[in-house]
Amino acid sequence: MQSSIKNTLNNILLLILTCIFCYIIVYGTSGIRLLQILSDAEKASKDEIIEKQQQMAYLQNQLTLWKDNPFLYEKVAREQLHMAKKQDIVYYDLSLEKTVS
Repeated sequence: MQSSIKNTLNNILLLILTCIFCYIIVYGTSGIRLLQILSDAEKASKDEIIEKQQQMAYLQNQLTLWKDNPFLYEKVAREQLHMAKKQDIVYYDLSLEKTVS
């Protein structure tokens, strides 16, 4: 009778220790969950690096265009900065202002 109680207690203790061990493996300071979080953060960082490299390549291309094409200065000044030469006649489309309001 005593041996069956000891066996039952040993089995319960073994089960408790196994549960604690599994919890530590999954949620501990170096656990699987932490590794998954770090892996996700690494992937997000790599994606951000790729995006920044693409932006840098685009800006390098724009810089090359600015250096090689003097007409681009005038185009940007006229279209984006709304600048005009002294001899230019500027027309305003009032129908656009009415539709926007």
